[in-house]
Amino acid sequence: MKDAFEQRHPKVPLFLKAVSSAGFSEDSIIEISVKNPDGQNFCSNIKVSQEDLEMLAKLKELR
Repeated sequence: MKDAFEQRHPKVPLFLKAVSSAGFSEDSIIEISVKNPDGQNFCSNIKVSQEDLEMLAKLKELR
């Protein structure tokens, strides 16, 4: 499923790799925007905390 997703959306893994190598750190802002077919737009963001970074590190270990 992961491979199929990456074939359909090849820019996503490249984007994540670029973010990762740029030094994703505390106080970074993650913003997500979704526009549905009806034209509604939903947007939210979070400021990354040290606890968030620790959780992400644990998730990496599980891979």
